[in-house]
Amino acid sequence: MSVRVGVLALQGDTREHLAALREAGADAITVRANLMVFFVLLSAAACVTYLAQGLIAADIVVLSLCLGAPYLAAMWSGVRFFHRASDTIYRRIAYGIVAASALVSVPVFDGLFR
Repeated sequence: MSVRVGVLALQGDTREHLAALREAGADAITVRANLMVFFVLLSAAACVTYLAQGLIAADIVVLSLCLGAPYLAAMWSGVRFFHRASDTIYRRIAYGIVAASALVSVPVFDGLFR
């Protein structure tokens, strides 16, 4: 069986996508680990590019250091919770976080957050 991913692969029922990954021999832990490595490498490449282009100033470094601790705490709690929760619960929490991020970023709410 060949696995095909179309343009609308991220929409709709995720059970079909999970079933295709399982048939291909992938499990949630391996997929998550691969995604983490991908995003770490992507972030590192972006940092190198920003540094090479002179886009990182002192205020950005200070802001990054201030936000680093909460970010690492969230990552740590996510790693700890991932092994304790079922795939369904973890996925629902992840969708909730994405939905909350999307709602907070809507321009209508700019007056509330600035």
